[in-house]
Amino acid sequence: MRIIRYLVAVLVLCPGRDVVGLSEESRLITDLLQNYVSKARPVLESETVVTVSIDISLAQIIRVDAKNQQIVTNLWMRLVSS
Repeated sequence: MRIIRYLVAVLVLCPGRDVVGLSEESRLITDLLQNYVSKARPVLESETVVTVSIDISLAQIIRVDAKNQQIVTNLWMRLVSS
């Protein structure tokens, strides 16, 4: 009986479109990062210093948990190297 309640809760809380979207998102990330080289730098010589500017903008406050002093947000982040 407990397993049936669990399955019903999962089906109600996780509609099929979200699950499909999640797998599509995972596939897109995998495709985009397939040939990504993490050690690559945007310079011709390895001794050149790279300055990176970080801009962060708060887009949305999703949830605030005052008891645990936590906040869940949606941020936009832009990295610019020069």
